[in-house]
Amino acid sequence: MDAAAGPPVDPARLESARSDSWLDGESAETGERVRWVPLVQRGPGHPNEAVGLSRSGAWVVGDLPGTGEDTPRVHTRPRALWLLPLLEWSYDEAAARFRDGVTRAGLDEELALAFPWRQVLDVAIECKRGWWLEHALAWLPHLGPTPDDLAVLSDVVRDKRYGQRLRQAAWRLLPADERRRHAKRAT
Repeated sequence: MDAAAGPPVDPARLESARSDSWLDGESAETGERVRWVPLVQRGPGHPNEAVGLSRSGAWVVGDLPGTGEDTPRVHTRPRALWLLPLLEWSYDEAAARFRDGVTRAGLDEELALAFPWRQVLDVAIECKRGWWLEHALAWLPHLGPTPDDLAVLSDVVRDKRYGQRLRQAAWRLLPADERRRHAKRAT
């Protein structure tokens, strides 16, 4: 299951953005003109795409200028799945990049906290794919595991299809009582 990329930000919070921070693009969904401010590169392997905010306060993913498009495309209804590449950075690096982007745009640093990190993490955990799950486990201590996360971690610990390193990482994130239960089942 993939959720949309989070609730919008109050557009009034965007009024302080520097005028040269705003870009024009074309909505990939509707073809309409979109005014948006890029905040952070979508991930280490996506240098020409950025996550940002539209004038209406919606989270968007757009092509940066110079990508060969006359009018860069902007996905005005991005899915949280599209934001998984952000997890390829450490939590601290991604948070710092968001803070830098927000500051560079002239916006209140608190906007970096408004990003729907938890939704992106939830999608990575729910998809149960080794690559994204490994990155999600590295982020989990920063955002805190939910009861659903703990159930997935418990499944990962038992599932031999996952590599030992991933199973051990999941084990370390389980509460002590849950680790004891797993140890008793293994004996």
